[in-house]
Amino acid sequence: EAERRHSSEAENMLQAHEAAVAKIAARLKQSADTNDRVAQEFSEKREEWLQESARLQDELSDSRQQRRELEQKLFSQQQALDEQQREHAAAMRKMEREQQEVLSRLQAS
Repeated sequence: EAERRHSSEAENMLQAHEAAVAKIAARLKQSADTNDRVAQEFSEKREEWLQESARLQDELSDSRQQRRELEQKLFSQQQALDEQQREHAAAMRKMEREQQEVLSRLQAS
């Protein structure tokens, strides 16, 4: 009787152990599946982020190029304006000299 009871207890312990191992194996499988899913999602997101980063880098590069072009255009326009102002100032000085010459001649006569 004791041997049968001992054998029955051993069988119950073995079944409990097997059930615990099966439960742990199921949790490990679930964890591995979750890890695989998260890794796949991360990989997809990473690819999206890399593409978005490349797009933003291109936009930034384009914006910088446009800025350089606009700065160059502004510089050229400023130079042209400066030249026009110099020419206008020279023309005004010439006109003033001519007026003074005319006034001097009128006063002399």
